[in-house]
Amino acid sequence: MNRLWLLLLLWLAQTVAAHPYHTSTLEMSLDADGHVLQLSLRMLPEDVEQIASERAGKPLTLREEKQVLEHMRKYITRYLQLRQHGQPLQLEGWSMEWVPQQVLFFFQAPIHHIDDRLTLTNRLLLDIHPDGLNIVVKLLDNGERESLLLNLRETRLLVKVEQLRREG
Repeated sequence: MNRLWLLLLLWLAQTVAAHPYHTSTLEMSLDADGHVLQLSLRMLPEDVEQIASERAGKPLTLREEKQVLEHMRKYITRYLQLRQHGQPLQLEGWSMEWVPQQVLFFFQAPIHHIDDRLTLTNRLLLDIHPDGLNIVVKLLDNGERESLLLNLRETRLLVKVEQLRREG
């Protein structure tokens, strides 16, 4: 019996050591016309499976892509908010890609005015991992990248839309 407990403790220690941090990375740019904010979000597979499973009320794996995407779409929409002139922007055009060590979500938000600022509130992961970190990468029009770190104390930032790089 003691041997079983020892094996269980070793397994738990290995599981915790394999995933000691919880982070997301959001990249932002504009479409070629400057009317749509293009977003890509990277998360660790373990976090995605945990969130989707909690939302579904049953264990889910990334192989159940359709269900995972639906639960993650609802989660992301709740914890990642974009506003312009105080009005929420709708997140749409969802897709998901699973690559080694990360899950990518792609979506977009039509914007009202390119010459205005957006307010981004990113509380992803912080509801289940208060020590989590959210990185926001703005792909700038001058070819550079500006990265900002958000955490439990700081979840909001202003984005100058006209500074974002146009893609496509």
